Amino acid sequence: MLPQGDEQRYLRALALTDSSGGMAVTLQPFGRSGDVAARARALTLAHPWRARFLADTLASASWRPRLSVLRPNAGLRYQTDRPWSEDDGVVWAGRGATINVQAGVAGRWGPLRAQLAPVAFVAENRAFPLAPNGFADLRRFSDGRFPGSIDLPQRFGDATYQRVDLGDSFVELEAFGFVTGLSNARQHWGPSQFHPLVLGTGSGGFAHAHLSTAAPLATFLGDFQFRVLGGRLEQSAFSPVTSGETARFLSAMVMSLRPRFVPSMEVGVSRLINGPWPPGGLGLGDALRPFEGIINDNTDAINKNADNGFASVFARFAPAGGGLEAYGEMSREDFAGDLRQLHLEPDDLVHVTLGVASVRRTADRIRVLRLELVNGEVNHFEREGRSLAQPFPPYIHSPTLQGLTNRGQLLGAAGAYGGSGATISWQRFGAHGSTAVAAERLVRADWLPTLGVTGGVRAAEVTYRLRVERQRFLGDRVWTAVVAPHYVLNANLLEGANRYGLDLQLRWQGW
Repeated sequence: MLPQGDEQRYLRALALTDSSGGMAVTLQPFGRSGDVAARARALTLAHPWRARFLADTLASASWRPRLSVLRPNAGLRYQTDRPWSEDDGVVWAGRGATINVQAGVAGRWGPLRAQLAPVAFVAENRAFPLAPNGFADLRRFSDGRFPGSIDLPQRFGDATYQRVDLGDSFVELEAFGFVTGLSNARQHWGPSQFHPLVLGTGSGGFAHAHLSTAAPLATFLGDFQFRVLGGRLEQSAFSPVTSGETARFLSAMVMSLRPRFVPSMEVGVSRLINGPWPPGGLGLGDALRPFEGIINDNTDAINKNADNGFASVFARFAPAGGGLEAYGEMSREDFAGDLRQLHLEPDDLVHVTLGVASVRRTADRIRVLRLELVNGEVNHFEREGRSLAQPFPPYIHSPTLQGLTNRGQLLGAAGAYGGSGATISWQRFGAHGSTAVAAERLVRADWLPTLGVTGGVRAAEVTYRLRVERQRFLGDRVWTAVVAPHYVLNANLLEGANRYGLDLQLRWQGW
């Protein structure tokens, strides 16, 4: 069950109407045990997709050796004006047509599981006006605001862009309630659905080793789950790092707890360290970096200046059977400096996601109304004492110049990169598929100081988008169509440059 995939979102909505208790959602994907438990719980309720879960649940619950061919999927997308980032994983859809395919096999032998699910895509990547960043060579495709501080291309060159990736492939061993293994699969941390702050699925997966709970563990304090990982991040061809070692290490941990005496609450914390690839390779000490202190006095190895620390706290409240949930996450960029600085400015470089949802269920319908907000604007800036006299957004760092990205795409939310965003969505699940309508607003860099080589203060770019999606089950096949018009104010950060565009998508899964 993919994180933030159709089934996971459906089960999250279904669990909100379950009077026997909900499910943990802040660490995805689950291990096999967690996946089976979530599906088995769904079989105890009357709902429109019950029959679709039955066969998969029975097959997953068995420990017998099994080899299966994954259901392939393919997509065709056409954007008339400019790229718009969705939760597409490794696929980057530029202007014009983009085609993607994914297929593979999965096997299980007792506690050992393996999956090979490569994905490939080809983007026509037609030209469109770029935000001027002061460069005329290949670097003109780089980020329009901080081209020297983040690997986030506006466009991946001036020709067709294609990639083949391992996709959601992994080899894992599950035993005694824990899972360990090697993986390239996507992950989603935190309670948000549209705007994850620390780690989401929008950039695809990255190669990593991990140790995690297979399902929430029952403890004296409540249901507890965690994941610790060490991995390797890569850069794009348009990164500001042009020589030497270009890969980076990423060490991260996330923990969540559903307290025994407040089972409707889920609270958690995550921390991530991103830095230069260790000369001798990634070791156990590097993987455990997220557990070190948060203070840096520039005299020891804790929170090295070359590394980018990133932490968050989150909470979710979902009364059993109430059909409601409210959640929030607050992330803080970079180390604190010293204890006094932390006390004085606990909200320095903080960004926030807040969300609420309401669910109504009958035997043949589930309806979900959700509102989610993200804000990554800098509310104040007092770091001149640390030689930082100009504001900068979350996700960038020096001297780790690629920022919090992998292969040119953000690990977190686009709206948190020095801007803000809002999404209100309505979705109806029925026996034959689903229908969804979402209105979105994205602000890029609402604050803008003088920007280096280009100079001047630019107007914030604001995009309004309406997204209509229709999903239809035809036997074992799933067809999905999306129509999404949008309107951009101050396109490319240039005041008065307004543009219209249309995003069309067609996806297929099954045989």
